[in-house]
Amino acid sequence: MAEHARLVCGVDVGGSGCRVAVVPAAAPDGRPSSYPRFQGPGLDIGRNGVDATGLLASLAPLVAQARAAAGGGDITAIAVGAASVASLLEDVAALHDGLRAISGASLTFVASDIVTSHLGALGGEPGVVVAAGTGAIALGTDHHTRWHCADGWGHLLGDVGSGAWVGRRALEAALRAHDGRAGGSPALLASLTGQFGSPDQLVSGLYSSPNRSAVLASFVPATAVAAHDGDPVASGILRDAGAELAGTCNAVFVPGLPFTVGWTGGLFEASPLVLAAFSERLTALRPGVHLTPASGTSLDGAMGLAAAGALGRGTLQDRPPFLTSVRHELSAARRMPSSRLEA
Repeated sequence: MAEHARLVCGVDVGGSGCRVAVVPAAAPDGRPSSYPRFQGPGLDIGRNGVDATGLLASLAPLVAQARAAAGGGDITAIAVGAASVASLLEDVAALHDGLRAISGASLTFVASDIVTSHLGALGGEPGVVVAAGTGAIALGTDHHTRWHCADGWGHLLGDVGSGAWVGRRALEAALRAHDGRAGGSPALLASLTGQFGSPDQLVSGLYSSPNRSAVLASFVPATAVAAHDGDPVASGILRDAGAELAGTCNAVFVPGLPFTVGWTGGLFEASPLVLAAFSERLTALRPGVHLTPASGTSLDGAMGLAAAGALGRGTLQDRPPFLTSVRHELSAARRMPSSRLEA
């Protein structure tokens, strides 16, 4: 088959949605300047953890559409960066097999989204990356021997400074205003009623939702608008988020890593207050730190990972539970243990 028909597929899956793209394997870094992206639902997390079957069912038509948009051909490698795979995915081998089934790829990668975010943000260079979307997590690594991760514990126990965290605090402030308690925000209460209806409707919809973190994070745009319009409570929440993300980022510096920090994720794009507070706090915590905007997204990182594997250019080794790969022509697949990675 001609080189141009050899394809790689990148997948980015978060709490609020997923994105899929297929590009030629020989494209620089697996990420040309523009490519069609196909979007679908995010992760469904139930009592048994990540619903891999449901995820694969959602991805299958998106992969087919992306392959067609790329002109058809064989997908040589597919890489998925997904939230919660390090802690809530019980059977990674089944996910690898399912990815092969929906794509035909002989090489599959399953990674935590912070790994693909790191690859996309710093282009494979060592350093620290913090990702803040629906959830929040930071990773400091040289992609070889130095690895340390902080937060990513989900909206009930962590993800401090994330979209879900901001949304929860903003909705709490709205409900305080509804009750007449101190610390409330009439502006956020007005936004709550405009988006969700009455407070009772909000509570009913939130607690019955299978994806509560996404519901909470959906209130971030309204919070950003209120802050832009001068609401001090909304502004304070967004500044607090930036400061908290700086603390998470500071926790993952390990000896030997350069003081290079990239940031990525929708929360940083929601309001300039987040990035301003993040930069101010991290600079105070780590004098001399070099802050750099992400050069690419988690989807870019996934495509770069797949392309490097397909072309035999990658040096990144499996690092369970955050990164595993399977060459399906081999009889034995590497399986992910359940322990959390520490430096």
